[in-house]
Amino acid sequence: WGSNSPSGSSGLNYNSQPLVSTKASPYPTPYASGAPAAPATSAASFSTAPRPPARKLKLYDSHRERTDLSTMADLFALIKATEALEAAWRRGTVPDDVYTKECWSLINQFRATKDSLVSVVPDPLRFMEEYNMSAPSARRRLFEVGIPATVEHGSGGG
Repeated sequence: WGSNSPSGSSGLNYNSQPLVSTKASPYPTPYASGAPAAPATSAASFSTAPRPPARKLKLYDSHRERTDLSTMADLFALIKATEALEAAWRRGTVPDDVYTKECWSLINQFRATKDSLVSVVPDPLRFMEEYNMSAPSARRRLFEVGIPATVEHGSGGG
């Protein structure tokens, strides 16, 4: 132990300033009046009174709008899933045969979804831009090439 105290004997100096200041603090303390303070929160903030029901956000006004939104969500999910599959295959975490099978499935689902959305989303590339979808691998696979990379590059699997 080094000697950091003014007396030079040990690191502990019992004759120094007290640990608690005897000066009056400008801030209130819980025991300033000598009695224990009330809890910081009152019982009213933890009321067991029933709350009014949450308002429901209405996303659509008709069955047709609901179907269109659901299909748009499917399109979004297919693009994101394709991007993730492409990245996993490039990293080598997905074997070629699994990649090829899953990629064909996503491509076929994309084609069916795209065809059913022509009236709502006439241009899926514009859809990607509008919803800030950065998915260059999915864009290439789904919009430009249309076949899995294993088939495109002849590495088997399909």
